[in-house]
Amino acid sequence: MSNNVFINGLTAVHAGSGGVLTTIDVCKTKIGKHTVPIPYSNVAKSSDSSKTVSSVVINGNPACTKDSVFSKSTGDQPGNKKGIKSHKIKGEASFIMGSSNVFFEGVAATRATDMMVSNKKNTPPMPLVQSGGVSSANSVQAPAEMDASTGPDGIEVAIEGLNEAVTHLIRTVNADNLVDIRTTPMIEE
Repeated sequence: MSNNVFINGLTAVHAGSGGVLTTIDVCKTKIGKHTVPIPYSNVAKSSDSSKTVSSVVINGNPACTKDSVFSKSTGDQPGNKKGIKSHKIKGEASFIMGSSNVFFEGVAATRATDMMVSNKKNTPPMPLVQSGGVSSANSVQAPAEMDASTGPDGIEVAIEGLNEAVTHLIRTVNADNLVDIRTTPMIEE
């Protein structure tokens, strides 16, 4: 992911964000005549995002919220008697937290490191991992004075850092209340 959109200093989650959730999935497994619980590594990816919002697009992908899921997970297939709680294998991963102050369509936006569970809530919570977070050398600068004509329907914030590049995070709302969030190179005037 070459351009990032940040929510509270963390990268936004969408199908193209490269997010990976890795957790432990305890599944019942038949071994001989016995069925025993065995922990398996379970992986879910943001590329399998579903239940995303339709009005917010980030880098060409619909944004994820706390209500979004990664539609499948893998790694627990040897658990032939399925998850000890969910009674599933390869089940969806879901968010259990999101931003406390950024919302898409009224639901908390999700970011890198937000906690998730997998295989239909059969796993302990773990953070979503994806690259591109803000380093300590980066800074966010808001305009010194906001033009009154922009009102609540528009804001522009310059984000500096990441490989010396400067990008603009542009949020616009059109007459249909559709939101488009994208990154563009900053043009020096």
